[in-house]
Amino acid sequence: MIVSEALREARIRAGLTQRQLAEMFGVTQTCISDIEIGRRGLHEKYLAMLPPEMQPLVRSAMIRQHEAAISRINGAAEAV
Repeated sequence: MIVSEALREARIRAGLTQRQLAEMFGVTQTCISDIEIGRRGLHEKYLAMLPPEMQPLVRSAMIRQHEAAISRINGAAEAV
């Protein structure tokens, strides 16, 4: 699961609207929508602002996404 999908799923499970999450982050609802559809990334500083029940799903997606990026970088370096 990618971060954008994880954020959306965690938000829905927590019973929050995009507008409510946007208020927690101090951003617009459009910004949350853009993150959830993958148009924008989720900055790590927002993890601490998430309700505790949302953090594990989003954090694990961020870790997997970072690991995949490192793997691609390492694979490209080995190919050279």
